[in-house]
Amino acid sequence: MARRINPGKLRELRKAKGLSATELARAIDVSEVTVRTWEAGRYNPSPRNLSRLAEVLGTPVENFTTGRCPACGRTLPEES
Repeated sequence: MARRINPGKLRELRKAKGLSATELARAIDVSEVTVRTWEAGRYNPSPRNLSRLAEVLGTPVENFTTGRCPACGRTLPEES
């Protein structure tokens, strides 16, 4: 089952790395539309794509799945 991500955190990490949505999409072999739907919170990446995101953005997977979403204000719980 795919883990629920914090869409605002994904966008924040992508921008901090200096990547556009198109560049990130190319780096992990998905479409730009796919990246944008993740960042909008409409869908979550598969476990495989979540691992790819973490690798390309140089951050642990947990950084995508916890914390407060700046876009929607929701807090995602710590995974146990």
